[in-house]
Amino acid sequence: MIVRTPTRLEGGITDEERAGLEIHAKRWIDIAYQTGRANRPKLVKAIEGLYRAAELNKPAVEIVPSPKAMVERFARPPNSDATRNATLAATLAATNAATDEATCDATRDATREATYYATREATENATHYATYFATYFATQIAYWWQHYQGGNMLAMEICYLTAFRDVLGLRLPVYRKFQYWEKAAIYGGFRLMFSDRCIVSDFPDRICVDPQWRPHCDSGPSHRWSDGWELWYLNGLKVDEQLVMRPKTQTIQQIENEPNEDIKAIRIERYGWPEYLRESGATLLDERRNDIEGTREALYRQQSGGLRLVVTCPTGRHPYALRVGDRRIRKCETAQNWLAGEKPFRTLART
Repeated sequence: MIVRTPTRLEGGITDEERAGLEIHAKRWIDIAYQTGRANRPKLVKAIEGLYRAAELNKPAVEIVPSPKAMVERFARPPNSDATRNATLAATLAATNAATDEATCDATRDATREATYYATREATENATHYATYFATYFATQIAYWWQHYQGGNMLAMEICYLTAFRDVLGLRLPVYRKFQYWEKAAIYGGFRLMFSDRCIVSDFPDRICVDPQWRPHCDSGPSHRWSDGWELWYLNGLKVDEQLVMRPKTQTIQQIENEPNEDIKAIRIERYGWPEYLRESGATLLDERRNDIEGTREALYRQQSGGLRLVVTCPTGRHPYALRVGDRRIRKCETAQNWLAGEKPFRTLART
């Protein structure tokens, strides 16, 4: 039986509520990826409210243009470790953690589980890279864990907790304090908190992602902030400006020395497989024109001993370099048969 009161939720969720939770999750995904200038008056008000809810003195709030600027502004303050830890613990205890505990007490397992998967997990899947990005930069700072809170970059927690209130109708006194944590995420990025000040990063001017929500842009930076700080990502992998904008200027040595195999594959692909094979000392074993597919084929043996069948469409664009596992092969036709698994057809790829 489904029960809905201002202080109690039981019985799972209805189809109507599930639809509402999906809309709610989408809103918080948009918050996690928002761009442009923060609403400074509202952000400052939210941070001050967060400190007030934790019974801490009003802090000086500094909004900086980027995470890089936030790191540069960071300096270990003179107050004690105990005081620093108390600042973070107090805000958590008064707002986010307290709300989490209260909603847990006010709901049964079936309702919590359904809400979790419809909101927190859905939002976390979409914002994983935003979350990782925030944590990555926090960990570049000494003693970061004593100061760090996620802001909009950790939207999945807030999405989950606000869903009980906004979609399922839970009304608990703790939400009055929690509203400041929520608003601090709506109006600002991740933050460093101290007993007397709070440094908050502004939103980026630009975020580019692929259909899987991974940061990605093959024609410019995937992230850019107003102070000019940029990040370069391809398929969720952090790379440099050269690989995105000038991949043909890479050297063979750069490619060979790349320790990350996924990034190395991107380096070769953007450099060009035919060029890479020729310039890395691979040996051409055979080449032919495949009249059935209308493609050109070339079989290379790499210095490592591995085989690659390079298949190029008639236009010369988008060559494929397919790995051939049988190192005894010497001919393109045999390599293609191996790739096709000796099936009666031999199509490798349409270009």
